[in-house]
Amino acid sequence: MKRPTVRPEYSFFLTETGHEALPKNYGRLLDSLFQEVASLEKTDIEGKEGEELTKFLLSRMAQRVADRTNVSPDDDMSQCTATLTALLEEEQFTLHIQKKGGTLKIELLNCHFRSVAMEHGAICSFDSSLIAQVLGTPVSLEKCVSWGDTTGDHLLIPIFPY
Repeated sequence: MKRPTVRPEYSFFLTETGHEALPKNYGRLLDSLFQEVASLEKTDIEGKEGEELTKFLLSRMAQRVADRTNVSPDDDMSQCTATLTALLEEEQFTLHIQKKGGTLKIELLNCHFRSVAMEHGAICSFDSSLIAQVLGTPVSLEKCVSWGDTTGDHLLIPIFPY
């Protein structure tokens, strides 16, 4: 007799120890942050404080990473997506990209800065900024570990047909 299809009996989640065993880049984060702070000029920070200044620094850090690519405004979205995928994999992100209904959905399945993100959600602007800069289009964060989501970051990008 065939059993009916039902929801799984068990759900599994990583423990904090399991999350911390995934690739992390805290050293690179700290090094990049010091580089950005050292390169700041007074005019860069005028009128910025707190979280706004933090996001400004993270955006500059993301720009330095994005500058390692040869993406140009003339590249089509599929070229940009392939470049982004290679860059994120080089940065040791585990990702899943899906095209659906005129939207590109990028799931970052691991958070490089999880411990920091749990206390300071602004760090998540690094990922969003990096992706937006490589693709040349705004992104929208749908889910985030700093918001209590246990499944990773989900970024939605409106895309053009390709």
